[in-house]
Amino acid sequence: MRRALYWITVVIAVAALAGGAVYAYLGYRDTAGPDGTVKGYFDALARADAPAALGFGSVPAGPHDLLTSQVLAEQQQLAPLRNLQIQSVARSGSRAAVQYSYQLGFSTGNRTVTGTVQVIDGAAGWRMSQTAVATTVILDQATDRSTFAQAAVPEGRTLLFPGALPIRFDTPYLALTPPAAQVRFGGPHTIALGVRATPAARSRLTAALHQRLTACVSGPPPSVACPLPSNRYVPGSLRGRLVGTLSHDIKFSVSSDAAGSIQARGTVAFRGRFRRLTYDNITQSRRGEVRLPVHASAYAVAPLALHLDGTS
Repeated sequence: MRRALYWITVVIAVAALAGGAVYAYLGYRDTAGPDGTVKGYFDALARADAPAALGFGSVPAGPHDLLTSQVLAEQQQLAPLRNLQIQSVARSGSRAAVQYSYQLGFSTGNRTVTGTVQVIDGAAGWRMSQTAVATTVILDQATDRSTFAQAAVPEGRTLLFPGALPIRFDTPYLALTPPAAQVRFGGPHTIALGVRATPAARSRLTAALHQRLTACVSGPPPSVACPLPSNRYVPGSLRGRLVGTLSHDIKFSVSSDAAGSIQARGTVAFRGRFRRLTYDNITQSRRGEVRLPVHASAYAVAPLALHLDGTS
């Protein structure tokens, strides 16, 4: 009985060893060759394994602080890297150019990225010429509302893995302007980021603006805190209704200050009656359609409080 158990144990051990060898071989096969090296690298990025990704090639000179699994996990959370495809491999001696494509799954939708990386065959096998991207990130808007990998935006040149820029805002009303929200091989050496108002912010501010302007022109009581076509129109004299669509007439932008306030600019069509001064400064009642200039702003925090510029 003991001898039988011994041989059963030996057979299981040999099977496990063989299985491990097969698994190791399959792993080697998947990352062998220039195409396998590139595939293995991007697979490591997708599972947020920074040491494994760095092991597929050389690291450019520069600060390595952001080449960690924690930062990589943040990038993958913001936009998972998926659907990697090796498009072609052009070999010339010990060098190869590997063309690839993948998708970044941003919350606003998938974004396809294409590129080519150089792979070199050396003593350690095929290795990528670089495993990180040297870049400078510039963010001049909403700096008090943003974090970069839970810290401040790095100053000067730094190294990052390809993928989403690990930037978050502390408000749902601000977001980076696409497509600059990512870093990639072959991309610009300097990434100047823009900040935009999110659809949620635009929707809420459009509704608030419509409510304020409707109250301005449809009183009672007459409101003097309304935009006027010019200073020749009598404040509080507009009576009628808004025409057109505010969502088309008003454009939203984010200011360049650190607070990142949201600006609303445009003109809104009004139809009704009003009083206006003639060139002789005589007040006359008129009826018709005029356009009201809109200049409004709101801090990008809840609750969005709309302020009509130039009014009380």
